[in-house]
Amino acid sequence: MWTFLLAGCAVELTGSVTDLAGAPVEGARVQAKGCEAVSAADGSFRVLCERALHRFAVSHPAYAGATMEIDATGLLSPEPERVMLRAWPTEPGLYIEPDYRPVPSPGLARSATAEEQRYCLPAGAEVGTAPAGTALFDVHEVEWRLYRLDEEGCALRLHTRDGGTYWSPTAARVELAPVELATGHFRVPLPAEAGRYVAVPWMEGFFVPRAGPTELWEAWAFAIEG
Repeated sequence: MWTFLLAGCAVELTGSVTDLAGAPVEGARVQAKGCEAVSAADGSFRVLCERALHRFAVSHPAYAGATMEIDATGLLSPEPERVMLRAWPTEPGLYIEPDYRPVPSPGLARSATAEEQRYCLPAGAEVGTAPAGTALFDVHEVEWRLYRLDEEGCALRLHTRDGGTYWSPTAARVELAPVELATGHFRVPLPAEAGRYVAVPWMEGFFVPRAGPTELWEAWAFAIEG
């Protein structure tokens, strides 16, 4: 709820920050040009700002940020409003915004012959869908890479030739430009081109194996709809 009190050229705004269930959020920073406050244990805050149209940014390390425009130019108080924040996921993995739906993680299965190793989706693997223009965000603090899957569901092949080995991607690696949202949370815009993709954690030049006695490597799979 927001309340306006006249004080010369300044105006006092009060309100509350909650999560989507209505529970108070303590420690949220509420900022506009020239004024800021931090929410108390009950989610309430109080901030003194110049009389103007303000765009507030509300942030908290455990929640996705929010913005709100407040018109403080008039003599009358605006309708009461409440800032609601959506919590970041806490389980490791990749999520598709805006609903934070987890991306299926079938892993990549490695098969090997005398001449070739392949890293492919297991048979019957679940692949989620997302429209182009949405984004993934990551709650791992490791580097990861995005590959487009070929028609056989494979991301990479390792060929042996003339006594040597070389990597041969079966589809182009997709260059990423992550933006840090909060500690351990990185947004990565999805490619616009329709197709199937996997996001693979990368550690010191190698895929990250699944824990336990398995021949699967960590990977999150999704398809972009045309």
